[in-house]
Order: sequence, then C-alpha cells, then structure tokens
Amino acid sequence: MDNLTLVLVIAGSMFLFAALIIISTIVGGWLVFKGSKSAQSSEPFLGRDSSPGAYSINVDGQDFPGQETDENEEHILKKTETFLKSLGGR
Repeated sequence: MDNLTLVLVIAGSMFLFAALIIISTIVGGWLVFKGSKSAQSSEPFLGRDSSPGAYSINVDGQDFPGQETDENEEHILKKTETFLKSLGGR
C-alpha cells in the first residue's frame, strides 16, 4: 500500500468517525427530548415556543378563589415573577 492510499484511508475513516459522532449527538438529543416530554406536548425539538403565556404567573389568585395569600406568599410570587422576567418572560 502506498502512502497516498494510506492517507486516503485514514482521512476517510476520520470523516466517517466525525459524521458518526454528529449523528449520534443529534439522535441522542432527540431521544432525550422525546423521553422527557409528555405524550401530549407539541413543543418543537428545535426552535422556541412563542406562546404568549410561557412565563406568566397569576399573582391575583383568580385560579384559587377560596385561598387567601399571606405576605410571605406575595413576596415569593413577586420575586419569582421578577426572576422569570429576567429570563425572558413578559
């Protein structure tokens, strides 16, 4: 086997190895994503979910009409809302 053939074999095997790593990473990420989501989820694998209420918090308590919040809960809700807004929420 001459040197050119040896170089081509090594280069080809390195290319195939790199392609295998990239494909394995993409397929593995997709499998982890699908395994961690519920069956009814419609969130895309790539891209962002642009739904308007993605990071919204109901601070006025309309979801729980029978419950009253105390000062500690109000403080926690305000801090959580501020934190989620810093992550890109509304």
